[in-house]
Amino acid sequence: MNYNLVIYKQKDKLTYLNTPNFANIYLVISGDISFQKLNSKYTFHQGEVFIVYDFEENLILSGQTTMACISVNNLTYHRFSLSYRENTSDNYPIPKVITETYIETLKAILEENYFDADIGVIKLINYLNHSKDNLYVNMSYSNKLIKDIVEYINKNYKKPLTLSCISKKFYVNSSYLSREFSRKMNISLIKYIKKVKIYSLSRELLLHGNWESTWKAYGFRSYNTYLRDFKNIMHMSPKEYVQQSTTNQVNEKIEPDELYIQLQQILDSMPNE
Repeated sequence: MNYNLVIYKQKDKLTYLNTPNFANIYLVISGDISFQKLNSKYTFHQGEVFIVYDFEENLILSGQTTMACISVNNLTYHRFSLSYRENTSDNYPIPKVITETYIETLKAILEENYFDADIGVIKLINYLNHSKDNLYVNMSYSNKLIKDIVEYINKNYKKPLTLSCISKKFYVNSSYLSREFSRKMNISLIKYIKKVKIYSLSRELLLHGNWESTWKAYGFRSYNTYLRDFKNIMHMSPKEYVQQSTTNQVNEKIEPDELYIQLQQILDSMPNE
């Protein structure tokens, strides 16, 4: 598996919450952090876990915090992510279970117990995929039009989607849609379509490995267009993406004794559910 562990202390300057080609899973160890995503403000406090995908645009507003970050490479993330199943809305994992799993996984990584660490990372991936706080499971954008369009793109990404065709389908002016989508989502409509296509396609590549033919089912105008978009988003060729090596890395600046005390304080402060 390919994932990295980094501990960010209060004195560290954290500019971005996302990392190219990785899904970043954070645990707030102390303090709190506030950031803007999808034109909304989010604040997370001690003991809370949240995930930031690399395609998300975000802006850190404030943060005096110590945080752990388990960064899972997209190759690993897609490989071990269970497909979302319908009618699972009543089976959301409770926050306490997610936090306890994160802490167990963090300790396993620190102790170089990579078997338990790998199992923990897989659990976290799927807990967060099905969490009621995951914006891509429980979307609550302030603009219903944008919400409906995002849902349409997420379900029909294999079609040759364009600004023009989406504007016609939703009976809205294309200039207005382009402007409103960018304002609400902090990303252009065209860029969002490309990223959804490429990330969905990359999941299929991990299953079948047909980087020379899979693209044909995703509405690309040509192989060159597909290859260009893939490289721009994934920063490597489809073949390199499938064949890339895997490594586990741990931040050498970690002070385990102090960290373990803070993690135990989180566990002790959590209510019984």
